[in-house]
Parts: sequence; structure tokens; C-alpha cells
Amino acid sequence: MRLINESKIEVLSKNNQAVHVYQKIIKLNEESGEVCQAFLEMDGSKNVSKSAESSNPVIKVIEECGDVINVALDIIYTLEREHNISRKEIENLFDKKLNKWGSKQNNC
Repeated sequence: MRLINESKIEVLSKNNQAVHVYQKIIKLNEESGEVCQAFLEMDGSKNVSKSAESSNPVIKVIEECGDVINVALDIIYTLEREHNISRKEIENLFDKKLNKWGSKQNNC
């Protein structure tokens, strides 16, 4: 099952080169805040502005997580292009991070 269209994100990132990486990082922070806001709404927290966009609060959290993933991948593709980092190096880094996460779970 494919959750994201990575090749489409890469094309959109390439077309988005006019936006500086620092602006993309700020955008990532904004999107992360929207995940928190959607989760608080889903969790029934008081004093949270209700969004009118989605009637299902769980879907709203997932949607906002998708925005975070898209922006994060845009940042990765931008840094890959601007700093000539190999895709293999990035894949190895992600594998290392997954292995670290897995080892933490095994130690619980």
C-alpha cells in the first residue's frame, strides 16, 4: 500500500525552487502546529477553535500529517539538490533512523 506519491512530491519540489529552504522549514513548523491543533480538536480539548474543513476530526489529523510529510520531503529534496547529496546516502540515513527506532522498541 502506498501512502504518498513520492515522485509527484519530488517534481513539485523541483518546481518550487524559488522558495528558499529556510521558508520551507518555517512552513514545516506551521504545518506541525496544525497537526497539534487538529489533534486537540479530535481529543475534545476545551478552548480549541473548531475547523469547518472536515467533519471527521481523525481525518483532519491525518490530512495535517500529510502536509507535514509533503513539506518535509520538499525540504529533503531541496537539500539533496542544493548540496549534491546522493539518494543512497539519504536512504542509508533513513534506514539507520528506522533501525534505531526499532532497537528502542525491542528494549522496552
